[in-house]
Amino acid sequence: MKILSIKFENLNSLKKKWHIDFEASPLKDSGLFLITGNTGAGKSTILDAITLALFGLVPRFQDMNINKKENQILTYGSNSCYAEVEFENMGKVYRSKWSLRKTRTGSFSESKREIAELSPDRLSDKILATKKKEVDALVEELLGGLDFKRFTRSVLLAQGEFAQFLKGTKDRSTILERITNSDRYSKISIAAFERHKEALLELDKLREQNSNIQLLSPEEKDFLVEQLAISEGQHLTQDKALIQQRQELQVMQKLEDLETEQAQLGLQLEQLLTEKTAAQPSFDQLALHQKAIEFKPSLDALEQTIKNHRTVLTEIETLLKATQSTTKELADRSQEQQKLEAARQTAKENFLAFEQIYDQVVKLDTQLESEQKTALALQKALKESSALVTSKTTLIRKSQAEKEALLEAQLKTTAWLKQHQLYASLVDSDTIFELKNQYKDLQKHQESLQAITTKQTTTQSKIEALNTQAQAFKTSLQKNQTTLAQEQHIYVQLCEKNQLDATLSYETHLRAIQEKSAKAGQLLQALTSVEEKYKTYQKLKADVAEADKSLDNKQSELKKLNTLFLASEEALIEAKKQEDYYESIYQDQQEKNGLSDFRGKLKEGDQCPLCFSVEQPFRKQTTDISYALKTADKDRKEAKKERKAIEQTHAKNIRDQQLIVSNIQDLENKKATLQKELPLIKKMISAIMQEKQLSITALFNEKDALEKEVARISVLKEALIDLERALVKIQQKIQASEKNQVLFDSNLQQNTSELNGFKLQQTERALEQKSYTAELLKAQSFLQKQLANYQLKDQPLPKAIEHLEEHKNKYIEQVESQQNQLTQIKNIDLQIKNVQEQLEEAQEHLAAKKLTWTQQQEEFKVLKTRRFDLFGEDSIQATKTSKTKELEKLNRTLEDNLKAVQQLEQLQAKNTGVLSEKKKQALLLEAFISEKQPLLLNAIQAIGLEDLAALKASLLDKARAQAILQQQQELQQTIDATLEKQSNNKAQQASILETLPTPLADKERLVEQYQLLQQQVKNLLQEIGSTKEKLRHQATQEAKNKTLLDKINSYKKEVDRWAMLKEVIGSSDGKKFRVFAQSITLKKLIYLANQHLRYFINGRYYLEKRLAEYKDRRPNDILEIDIVDTFQANNKRPLNTLSGGESFLASLALALGLSDLAGGNATIESLFIDEGFGTLDADTLQVAIRALQTLESKGKTIGVISHIEQLKQNIPTQIHVVKRGGGFSQLTVSEV
Repeated sequence: MKILSIKFENLNSLKKKWHIDFEASPLKDSGLFLITGNTGAGKSTILDAITLALFGLVPRFQDMNINKKENQILTYGSNSCYAEVEFENMGKVYRSKWSLRKTRTGSFSESKREIAELSPDRLSDKILATKKKEVDALVEELLGGLDFKRFTRSVLLAQGEFAQFLKGTKDRSTILERITNSDRYSKISIAAFERHKEALLELDKLREQNSNIQLLSPEEKDFLVEQLAISEGQHLTQDKALIQQRQELQVMQKLEDLETEQAQLGLQLEQLLTEKTAAQPSFDQLALHQKAIEFKPSLDALEQTIKNHRTVLTEIETLLKATQSTTKELADRSQEQQKLEAARQTAKENFLAFEQIYDQVVKLDTQLESEQKTALALQKALKESSALVTSKTTLIRKSQAEKEALLEAQLKTTAWLKQHQLYASLVDSDTIFELKNQYKDLQKHQESLQAITTKQTTTQSKIEALNTQAQAFKTSLQKNQTTLAQEQHIYVQLCEKNQLDATLSYETHLRAIQEKSAKAGQLLQALTSVEEKYKTYQKLKADVAEADKSLDNKQSELKKLNTLFLASEEALIEAKKQEDYYESIYQDQQEKNGLSDFRGKLKEGDQCPLCFSVEQPFRKQTTDISYALKTADKDRKEAKKERKAIEQTHAKNIRDQQLIVSNIQDLENKKATLQKELPLIKKMISAIMQEKQLSITALFNEKDALEKEVARISVLKEALIDLERALVKIQQKIQASEKNQVLFDSNLQQNTSELNGFKLQQTERALEQKSYTAELLKAQSFLQKQLANYQLKDQPLPKAIEHLEEHKNKYIEQVESQQNQLTQIKNIDLQIKNVQEQLEEAQEHLAAKKLTWTQQQEEFKVLKTRRFDLFGEDSIQATKTSKTKELEKLNRTLEDNLKAVQQLEQLQAKNTGVLSEKKKQALLLEAFISEKQPLLLNAIQAIGLEDLAALKASLLDKARAQAILQQQQELQQTIDATLEKQSNNKAQQASILETLPTPLADKERLVEQYQLLQQQVKNLLQEIGSTKEKLRHQATQEAKNKTLLDKINSYKKEVDRWAMLKEVIGSSDGKKFRVFAQSITLKKLIYLANQHLRYFINGRYYLEKRLAEYKDRRPNDILEIDIVDTFQANNKRPLNTLSGGESFLASLALALGLSDLAGGNATIESLFIDEGFGTLDADTLQVAIRALQTLESKGKTIGVISHIEQLKQNIPTQIHVVKRGGGFSQLTVSEV
């Protein structure tokens, strides 16, 4: 990879665009060039441009990323910047670019990246990638696999850091880690150490968790399983009895509820009859309304006709008044028409007279407007000329004042420079740069010394903590030994108490106890089984007797149901007949309703098809027979409802018969089954007693003998289980104490090992502390000597260096200011001369404008007088507009008045026609009223109503009639429903009393029995739940124990694996693996460095890594390097015996070796050195220059960044970075 050109804009102090072309002279002709300039001028910005263009990163930043540091990259006052590099790789040329810009709000937009392949003539390109990730991947590929870190180590040589490595003695490992960026080896070493420590802690936690798990013995678990089976059998029996008693209590409660309901129904029926009596007047009024409702349409039609007659008479009166008003208004409009026509004629004559002078006045107004515009333009020109003369005069005075001020300032600047001549030597020298470097070294030594001191303090604290921890481990070990002895003594006492031989093993005692417990459990199980079987036998006998009793009851029930079935069948036949009767009545009413509708369709004189009459006085009236139809429909529906109720009762009787027959069959089957089970259970009891050799007579004939034997065996089994638990518990404690004994021994050994390691570190750091102290005193002495030359010996170092730099910058600014003042004085003299000439020309122009202004004003006055004489000062256009509008208004008024007259005439004709029609309509309405009113009176008198007033009084409004009818129907339905409920309630009470096995008076006794049995079931369920919870907990603990044991076995392998890795590479400070890896890296690095070193000194020297001579040498010794002199029989000697020039060559060779190592297979042809020359003397510097020239001869392009004067003289091709005013710099390429 070879860099061909660098382009950038607005980076740091280098404002504007800059281009460094390595393919153009003089850089093309020389492979070695110097980048020179004062401190802070911007030399390193060239390197920033390279890494920005390729990777978008800057190596000078601690984290190398520019995010949130844009202001440290972009030149102050600029809005955008970019960096671009063209480089050659494998015969092709590529261009990589990076750019950044500010947004309108002042924030920074996302930086842009681009890489392109250039054509051979460089005139066209092909964009390869624009996305950051794609650009990074492509750049790394084109650079032979170099990422940012490897590129910087390959191109930017770390010669200065290797010089420090060669000088160092105690911190070579740290320096080499920083140079090679190999801190990952320390992290791996620390991670291995910590991971082993964490694995040990996790294993201890698992073992502790396992020791805390308590498990039941197999005998205890089997006993719980047997106990659960017995309890569940008992619960099944008791639950059946509980359900039976609950059902019987529910039947009793239902009977009581029916009796209460029957009493409430009687009270409710009495109240309903009272309400019916109170509402009877309303029901009579409804009956009269239902008769009169038939004549309501005729009454409404007659009243509406009378109302319409009155309305027509009112309309006739209104039309007569409107006709008189219209006639008067027509006469008024005719007179107004004549007046408007006279006014319009006068207005036309006035307008013709005005038009004769209009054109003359318009022409004069146009001339006056033109002259006025000319006057305004001349007036503006006069003001501008006068202002120009004034401004030029003011400018001459101001320039003269500025010149005087500059002359005075120049005298002050000259005096200041003379007074501060002491600081002139700082301008062209590197004194401040050297002081800063020395101060940086001083700070590094102070920081290293402080770090060593802090580490020493930390190490001492760790040693003290480990001593305390060791004492705690010893105390715990002693306590654990005491506890173990006490627990072993308790074990012996337990054996003596239970008549056990303490000399025998714990396992022997445990097996013997478990065998006894198993035998007792088997016997207890047999006795419990016998007891349960005996209870079952007794229960079966009682069930057989109960089945016989239930069969008798069911037979009685079946007889009663047969009687009810016959009665309900007869009632059903009667209900169907009643339903058919009411259905026929309803059909007759519907036919009558249809004939009533047909009556309205008859014509006067036609024969009626029903009664054959040719006179139909009521053909136009409708008769409402809806009440009769509704009554028939109601009766039909009630009959149908009653038939359905009887059908339901009949169907229920059939189902009850079938259910009773089925119950009888079930009871007979159950009785047969119970009779078969009795001998089987008796046989099973005998078999169990014979197997266990128990006496049936002793256990069943004597009262409570069986229960006492079960209790005795249970107590024996519990005692054996308690003894087994006690043995297990004390044995677990003994095992835990023995485990703790081993753990405390292990912790104590590990504590001792770590303590020895920290003491060794403390000794090594004490030697490093002594070395740093000597370096610190040496740097302080040099700085104090330099500052004494400028009378700053007593000031603090940072403040003194800052003071020197301020004076240097101030002196440079004053020199530049003096030059600027001389330039400004010359410019002001030239400016005054130019302004004087412009002033004279402006004065001549002003005089000519004033003469023209006077002539124009006289012509304007003549035109204005002529116009006033003709029309005065009024506006001719406004007058014309006014007269035109007046004439148009008169014309519109005439047209509006004519239209109004025509409309009035039309309205008069229309009203006359309407009045005639209304009079005819009034006569017809009078004739209709005279005809219909007598007919309606005759019809209502036939039903007992005297006149139309009585008819209206008998009619109810629709809502009122509907409310009364609904009240009547609902009241009757409620009474019928209440009577039906009373009947059903009595039937249900009778049915329940017949089937109730226990008298209602014994309910309290039955409730007490039920509650007692319920409590027994509850207690039994609690016992079952407790047993199940114990078994569930046992299963959980067993699974947990198995899981933990599997984890412990698996984790032991993990701990062993990490222990092996820790033994090989792990350490708390990461040094073990770091030194080992660095030793291998150093071997490769020395091999590559020797390839370069043999070119520098003709093969006389080569480097060789020193080997450890015996096992107990400190690990740091393996990072030491010897120099082998081939001219003295391959004599080996330490590097500190080399001269200054030879040391520089060795460090440069190592830096080039690191470049090769980092570059891998990539070919790096462009190198930069940015350090290491400031402290070299003249002879050593010559050696360095010759070495660089040797590299140049190998085809490398080498850029040296330095301000050393001797390098400027020996390297002719130079890139100068020169400071300018305002904090900016300038870049030039030249050849000295």
